Amino acid sequence: MLNPNFSSGPCSKRPAWSIEALKSAPVGRSHRSALGKERIVKAMNDTRKILNI
Repeated sequence: MLNPNFSSGPCSKRPAWSIEALKSAPVGRSHRSALGKERIVKAMNDTRKILNI
């Protein structure tokens, strides 16, 4: 069944979703934050390990 509330803008959330889910989420320009940079470095290191490079 299609969700009539879905769009590229605000849409319905999954059941039991809460704004608290965003409390520790890096949002905005997260790639510039210390946490964002740390996650990017981890992703690059994990990729190198998986690809053996």
